[in-house]
Amino acid sequence: MEKLHAYQIIEQAVADIAKIAHQIPAVMIVHDLRDSRVVWMSERGLKPLGLTLEELKKLSADEYYSTYFNPEDAKDYVPKILGLLETNDDDRICTFFQQVRFKPHGPWSWHLASTKILAHDSDGKPLLTLTTAFPIDDMHHIAKKAERILEENNFLRKNFHLFS
Repeated sequence: MEKLHAYQIIEQAVADIAKIAHQIPAVMIVHDLRDSRVVWMSERGLKPLGLTLEELKKLSADEYYSTYFNPEDAKDYVPKILGLLETNDDDRICTFFQQVRFKPHGPWSWHLASTKILAHDSDGKPLLTLTTAFPIDDMHHIAKKAERILEENNFLRKNFHLFS
């Protein structure tokens, strides 16, 4: 069987997800692991960001993450996602809390997100991830608990040398 090129794999995976995205009560994001760029996002995500898919795809990974995600949260979940990719296990899922803002310098909004490997390249290496993100109502007690845990983790990270 002929090896598929990465763009064919991406095109097919995105088409499969896009078929059902409107039925899923979450934001769905597909990342290309070669450069960490977003290659597709559901309307549930694009609409609050005020972006078209074409505009989003033009953003570098650094622009995307620094504009829309709290870097303090990333210190906790990025190592988990990297661990997921190292296992290269399609059945493994990485779940985490993250703060998202819909406008540059806007207020943070808590989301519960889960990431898994969506597709592999022709050599069997992870090529795409699929993340589903569920907004958490600001009035919900989980958002307040997540905020407190993040603050505690940041305090410990900054003051670890004092405790060791």
